[in-house]
Amino acid sequence: MRKYFYNLMSIILFLLIALSCESVVDVDLPKHKPMLVVNCCANTEKPWEVNVSLSKGILEEGDIKIVPNAKIEILDNNNKSVSEFNHYNDGIYKSTGAKPKANINYTLRVTTEEYGTATSNCILPKPVEIENVTVDTTTNKYQEKELELTITFTDTPNEENFYGLSILKKTEWDDGNSDVSKEWFTSKDILIKEEEALFEDNRSDETFRGEQAFFDDLLLQGKQYRLKIFLHQYNSYYTKTVSYTVLLVTINKDYYRYIITSKTQRETDQNPFAQPTIIYNNIKNGLGIFGGYSVSKYNLKLSN
Repeated sequence: MRKYFYNLMSIILFLLIALSCESVVDVDLPKHKPMLVVNCCANTEKPWEVNVSLSKGILEEGDIKIVPNAKIEILDNNNKSVSEFNHYNDGIYKSTGAKPKANINYTLRVTTEEYGTATSNCILPKPVEIENVTVDTTTNKYQEKELELTITFTDTPNEENFYGLSILKKTEWDDGNSDVSKEWFTSKDILIKEEEALFEDNRSDETFRGEQAFFDDLLLQGKQYRLKIFLHQYNSYYTKTVSYTVLLVTINKDYYRYIITSKTQRETDQNPFAQPTIIYNNIKNGLGIFGGYSVSKYNLKLSN
């Protein structure tokens, strides 16, 4: 018994000594060499816009450094410049009116004296058109009135396609004023399933809720599809009319991968058990993304 007691005390004493020891190791991290960060999300609705800044080291503090003196070039299939670019502010360069077009292989080239030249390529896909949208009024299980929208479109066959869906709501008031906002919507459709929506106890039948849904064509394979979503119906005595614009965007693969990896990183940033996510990048001799999308719109006007 006495031998057991001495052995136990020896173990406790050893643990106390071990825990009280603390080693401080100084690690010399290599000095961070700034790289160009180039972001250009092109779409067929707006002129070209390119954002240029510099990367930061892990331990660096302060604001992001912009690059106000870069030379921006975007070339088409014939190696011809699509537009001149002017620097506005905060590293943002805008074209002088030219808009991107679908199905053209664009080359982006950003040149600086100190940080070299960054390049990338991008082809905007042709838009998949919304063929029809029907509207029904329904009531959910909480006895709340909702608008059920059925959106019909046909996936382009023999291509790998990627999509985004959002709804704009325009409210016109009796006093003549109006406002436009992105509308929150829900869905029970497996096409736009998001895992976090499936684990909510109070609305377990929903596969999505949010302002913008992203999905691929794995379940479509060139077929026509009727996608159902639900909008909460708000009534106001001061509302004259409410109109909705359904936006179906066809996204190129690079930009889709950038969107999904960025979204995953944001959602898992505070989770110590999640796998690290590297944001997709397609800029040579730099960081960032050169990608984009084409837009199909369908307008709906409802009277109060």
